[in-house]
Amino acid sequence: FGADDRLRWASAQGTGGIDQRLAALAQTGRCLYCAETATVAHPAGELRLAAVGPDELSFVGAMSATVAPGGSWLRQTRLRRFDGY
Repeated sequence: FGADDRLRWASAQGTGGIDQRLAALAQTGRCLYCAETATVAHPAGELRLAAVGPDELSFVGAMSATVAPGGSWLRQTRLRRFDGY
């Protein structure tokens, strides 16, 4: 939730595996102290996973919420397999 107590998050889902482009959705509708309201999803960008090597993935998240309160997020990183305990 944001500083205004309104819902502020985005999500994406896929079938699993690598080399995927996932459509991200920003959710709106709920508020901590408001009357019960349905949550509504709005297009908000994409998340990408791509194989870089046998033990490494590239992750790119580019999202921008066009509905209030708005905002954007861009993240690029590489994910490596962790074999530790």
